[in-house]
Amino acid sequence: TETIQWIDSFGVGSVFFYIGANIGVFSGYASSHRKCEVYAFEPEAKNYACLNRNILLNGLGRRVKALNVGLHDRTGLEFLNLHDLASGAALHALGEPLDWRKQRFEPKFEQAVLAFTLDEIVERFGFPVPDHVKLDVDGNEDRVIRGGRKTFSNPRLKSLQIEISENDRPLFESIESCGLKLAEKTLLAMQGNSQDM
Repeated sequence: TETIQWIDSFGVGSVFFYIGANIGVFSGYASSHRKCEVYAFEPEAKNYACLNRNILLNGLGRRVKALNVGLHDRTGLEFLNLHDLASGAALHALGEPLDWRKQRFEPKFEQAVLAFTLDEIVERFGFPVPDHVKLDVDGNEDRVIRGGRKTFSNPRLKSLQIEISENDRPLFESIESCGLKLAEKTLLAMQGNSQDM
């Protein structure tokens, strides 16, 4: 509910980056309800296939641009450690097999993935700076923030929604050093405490 309300607050035609888009539920909603230009980053192969199928079935064509890449703190070949092999599964980890609590897990499969920093994606490939970003990468948020410091510091960026533990002070400080401030906090029971920034 909170994510839908957040998307409903976007200006019509906003640029929306969804990092960890999964099968595209919120990407499709932002495109169809707010006419957003959506860039949906989803490195996991099955989820990426479902994301594209949902784009097709909903007639979203080029309005939702699905990208089968991971965002990280460096550019190169990485491995996505799959927590589960089912379509729509989450809790995967790019780089080290660490879950959202930073606890090591045994991956079901290690999928090779091209990874880029957010700043390189924007600068090298000419992507627009986003108006809004949803960052949902199950524990790898710190690396995405490090790789996107220029983008997250850009005054065009109006909001960032992120699920993080209240105890993750270094991540809070990293986000705040980009000029972003906590605007709203919501507790989620599924994965413990989280905060929306």
